[in-house]
Amino acid sequence: MNWEVRTMRSKTSFFNRTLFRKNLARFWPLWGGASFLGALTPLAMLMELIRIRFQVEITAPEMASGYYMVLTQMVPAVCLVYAVLCALAVWSYLFNARSVGLLHTLPLSRNGLFVTNALSGLAMMVIPFTVTGALCLAVSALTGTVAPAALLATVLCVLGECLFYFASATLIAFITGHGVAMAALYFIFHFLAVGIEYLLRVLASGFYFGVMADSAGVSQWLSPTIALMREFTYGEEYQDVFDARWNVYRTTLQSVHLENAWIVALYALVGAGMLALAWLLYRRRRSESAGDVVAVGWMKPVFRYGCALCAALAGGMVLYSIFWAGYQGGSRYEALPMGICMVLAGVLGYYIASMLLAKSLRIFRTTWKGAVGTAAAAAVLCGVMAGDVLSIEDRLPEAGDVESVWFTMDNGISGRLEDQAEIQKIVEAHRALLAEKEDFKANENRAYNEPNWSKAMFSVFYTMENGTSLRRSYYLDYHQDDLENPDTAMGRLAALAVEPGIQRANLLRSDIDHFTGGEIGCWKRSTKERVTISIDAEQAQALYEAMERDIEAGHFGKTTFRDLAWSQEVYNESLYFYYQTVPNAQNDYSTYSASHSVSFSVHCTELIRALEELGILDEDYQLLTHAEEEQMYGDAAWGENTSVEEDLGLMDQPVRAVTFYNAETVTAG
Repeated sequence: MNWEVRTMRSKTSFFNRTLFRKNLARFWPLWGGASFLGALTPLAMLMELIRIRFQVEITAPEMASGYYMVLTQMVPAVCLVYAVLCALAVWSYLFNARSVGLLHTLPLSRNGLFVTNALSGLAMMVIPFTVTGALCLAVSALTGTVAPAALLATVLCVLGECLFYFASATLIAFITGHGVAMAALYFIFHFLAVGIEYLLRVLASGFYFGVMADSAGVSQWLSPTIALMREFTYGEEYQDVFDARWNVYRTTLQSVHLENAWIVALYALVGAGMLALAWLLYRRRRSESAGDVVAVGWMKPVFRYGCALCAALAGGMVLYSIFWAGYQGGSRYEALPMGICMVLAGVLGYYIASMLLAKSLRIFRTTWKGAVGTAAAAAVLCGVMAGDVLSIEDRLPEAGDVESVWFTMDNGISGRLEDQAEIQKIVEAHRALLAEKEDFKANENRAYNEPNWSKAMFSVFYTMENGTSLRRSYYLDYHQDDLENPDTAMGRLAALAVEPGIQRANLLRSDIDHFTGGEIGCWKRSTKERVTISIDAEQAQALYEAMERDIEAGHFGKTTFRDLAWSQEVYNESLYFYYQTVPNAQNDYSTYSASHSVSFSVHCTELIRALEELGILDEDYQLLTHAEEEQMYGDAAWGENTSVEEDLGLMDQPVRAVTFYNAETVTAG
C-alpha cells in the first residue's frame, strides 16, 4: 500500500484584521473625543463665516498661512500629549501579567501583535487630524479658497510628526513594564536633555561670575517638541497693492512658505528607527517583566544612575538653598557645602531608583557600592564645576568672530551693534571687567552698606558668525572714584557709555519715516504748576537733529554709573517724539503711528539750545531735575509756605537742560 503524505505550509501573518478592528472599536472614545475637539475649530470658522454672510474675502495665501500656523505652533504640542494616550491604549496589555500572558498564548506571533497594534495606534493618531483637515478643506471650499500645495505640505508634516511621537511612546512602552512609569518616562525622555543642560547651567551660574542660566542650546535637538516649536516655522511675503475702492495702497499677503521642514522629515526617520528598535526589544521581552519600572535589563543601570545624576543636580541646589544659602557671605555657591548637598541628594536619588527597580525597600545591603560610587561622582562633578575646568567664566569671543552684540548697561542703556569697530570696544570693556573679576567678587553687596558705593549692571549677548551665542550679565559693586580712572574696568565702562556708536544704538530709531509732532512737560513759574507743551512736526525734526549732534559730541551718557550726578543733572520731565514708521511688509498697513522719548541731562547743550531757539523753553517755562522735583514735593508735603522758586534757586537761574524719557525704557543720562 502506498501512502501519500501531504504537508500544509503554515502562513505567518504580520497583520491581524480582527485585532485591528477590535482596537479601534475598543478605544473609540479616545480617537472619537479627539476628533470632536479637533472639529470644533473648523466648525467655529464656518459659524463665523455664516454670521458675516461670507462677506470677508479670504485668499489662498491667507488660508495657507492658517494651515502653517496650526502646523508649526499647535501640532507638536498636541501630538506630544495625544501620542502617549494612543500608545498606552494599544500597549496596555504589556503592563499586566495576566493580559500579556493571555495574548502571548494566542495563535498570533509577536511580529503580528507588534505590527497590528502599531498600525492601530498610528490610525488612532491620524483619525482626528483627518477629520479636522477634511472639515477645514470643506470650509475652504465654501469660501472658494483652497491652497492645495499648502494642504499637501501640512498633511505630510502631520503624518511625519504623528509617526515620530507615536514611535517614541512605543519605544518607551517596551522599555518599561508599568503604565504610570511609561507616561512619566515618556515625558522625561522628551525633555531630559534640555532639563539636564538647564540644571548644569543653573549650577554654573551659581559658581561663575557673570554666567547666566541661559535657555537650551544644542540639547534642544534631543528635545524634539522644543526644536520643532523653535526652528520649524513659516515665512510670509507681502506686497503693496493699490485698492481702487479706497484709493490707497494696502499691504497684502502674496505667498507663504515653510522653513526648516527638513526637521520634520529627520524626526520621521528617527521615528521609523525607534519603531524598529521597539520591535527588536519586543522580540526579546520577557512576559514576566510586566509591572517592572524598567523591563530591559541593560537599561536598569542607566535608569538608576540617571536618577542619581538628576537628584544630585536639582536636589543638591534645593538642599543648599534651604540649609546654607542664608549663612554664606555672597550670592555665589561655595564648593564644600554644595558638594555635601549634591552628595546627599545624589545618594538619595540612587536609593529611590534602586527601590523602584527592586520593588522593595530592602536594598541597602546589595547596593551600598553603587551608593559610594554615586557619592564620589557627585563630589567630582561639584569639584569640576567649582574649579571651572572648562574655563567657562573667562570665556570671551574674538571681535572678528562676532556678527552682532546686544548690550545693556546702567539706567537701561541698550542696543544692538553690528559694526566691527563698535563690537571691538564692547569686547575690550568686557575683557577689562574680567581682569578685575576677583575685586568685584570681593566687593559684592558693598553698595548696600557703604556710602559712595554703587551697584550697576552690564550685560552682553554675542551672536557669532558660526551661529552660536554667548551671554554674560554682571552686577557690579564699585566706588564712585573708580569712574574717574580710565585704567579700571568701571572707568572703561563709563567711557564706553558716551561713545557715539553706543548712544546711536541706544537712542536713534531706524523705523522713523517722518515726525508728526511731540510734547514736553515742564515747570511753569508764573502759575507754579507742571504743564505739557505740544510740539509740531518741524520742531520735532529740529529737536531730533539736535539730539543727534549731542550724540556725536559725546554729550549723552555722562551721568551713566554716577548715581549722585544722575539725580542732580538729569531732569524729571519728558520729551516725546510722535512719528509715522517706514512702510513695513509685516503689517496689515504700510505704516503706523509710534512714539519715542529720551532722557536728557544738563550736558546736552545742543538740545538745550534748540529748545531755547524754538521758544519752547523761556524764563517762564523751565525744567526741574530729579533732585529738585523731590525737594519741591518734600517741601509741599511738610506744608512749607516759602516760594518754590526761592527754595530751588530758580528766580535767577538760567534755563538749563531738558529731561526726556523713552517710552520704550531706552534711557540715556
